[in-house]
Amino acid sequence: MKRRKRALQPPDLFNSLTLTRTLAPLSAPGRGDQLFATPSIGEGRVRGRQSYHMRHRVRQIRALTADDWRVISVSLVALPATALALRVAGFGRTKVLLTRPVASIKPSRGSSEEMSQTRAVVRAVGIAANHGPYRANCLIRALVIRWLLARRGIDAEVKFGASRDAGSFQAHAWVELQGVPIGESEDVEARYAAFVPRGGIE
Repeated sequence: MKRRKRALQPPDLFNSLTLTRTLAPLSAPGRGDQLFATPSIGEGRVRGRQSYHMRHRVRQIRALTADDWRVISVSLVALPATALALRVAGFGRTKVLLTRPVASIKPSRGSSEEMSQTRAVVRAVGIAANHGPYRANCLIRALVIRWLLARRGIDAEVKFGASRDAGSFQAHAWVELQGVPIGESEDVEARYAAFVPRGGIE
């Protein structure tokens, strides 16, 4: 009995094209080497810096206290609310509202305690302003910081300064306690000439 010869099947063009397209990038000069190459020294340094910053942020988050988280939560609402108040009511009315002390809060005893609380509030407000949905400028931050400190019975002061760097006018606002800038470089008063805005801040 004669065996029937199996008819030759035409090649599967679809599978052939698919396989060719899949392997083509690997067969291209240098492509295969790139897939399995070790990172360069520059790439390793970038990854190292990213890993360091990530670990640093994790340590900062773990170091936050319950009071820090409360200040951050309040600031996430107070920062955009203050920006809206400045736009609608103006600076004069807004600063009167925010700088009004709360009588039910007793002033803290001792300048060291006040300084510690002020630094903690400035740091927490900065976290909310830098990483929250609303990125507040220095004026809004300073007003919110003073409002939060007034609720704790701490009489901080908002300072205003201006400078001309390379011909451009720049203004800045920051918070001071007992004449010491908080959360600012030590030469902030040297870099910015102090001025009092219309209506004052006191």
